[in-house]
This record gives sequence, structure tokens and C-alpha cells, in this order.
Amino acid sequence: NKLKRLKLTVKKKTFYDPRQDREDVHRKRAEHLKLISGVNPENVIVIDETGTNLTMVREYGWSMVGERAYGKKPFYDGENVTLIGAIGLNGMTASMTIDGGIDNTAVMLFTNKVLCPTLRPGS
Repeated sequence: NKLKRLKLTVKKKTFYDPRQDREDVHRKRAEHLKLISGVNPENVIVIDETGTNLTMVREYGWSMVGERAYGKKPFYDGENVTLIGAIGLNGMTASMTIDGGIDNTAVMLFTNKVLCPTLRPGS
């Protein structure tokens, strides 16, 4: 068909927030880049967090045609676990896991007790 001749294939779309296209967002992004342009990248530490539920499992599996795919999954609400970490140009500098969700108290604990002792002057 014509699409194959044009070397076009069906792919899962990658979505982004259309607000990124607004002029005010472009302006704010340019202002931010100007603000940080003089920062030494070796002094930048980025903090991020992610969470998971211990009962999470893959929803799809393989089986023979006509057969059901089976898997094990606890039938209770599992515990959430949050990981907060910091990374710089030289790799991970600090990380901490937290049972449950994260809040301001947990971020302050991570910053003061885990991250700060790993920082060097200028970071």
C-alpha cells in the first residue's frame, strides 16, 4: 500500500502538553535558560522522586492461542514505596526510600540528613 511505499508505519504516539507551544511558556523557558547559563554544570545536583506499589505486576503475558495467560498478584492493597534521589554529572550522590508517599517532612529529612553531607562547596 501507499503508506508502506512511503516507509510509514503505525506507531504509538508520544504525547506532550500543548501548553508547551504557548508564547509565554517559550518566553519563560528562555528567561530560565538565561538565568542558569552561568552556572557550572559540575555544581548542579538534580533531585527527583518516584514511587511504586509493591503489588504492581505486568498486566499482559504470553500463552498458547486459545489459552488464558495466568499470573500471580496479591489481592490486597499493597504498600507504596517512594524513592528520592539526587544526581549530578558524576552520578548518584544520595538516595533514600520511604514507606508510603512523600511529603515536605520527608524531603527536608532527605535534604538535611542524606543529601547535604554528600555535597561539596559550590554545589
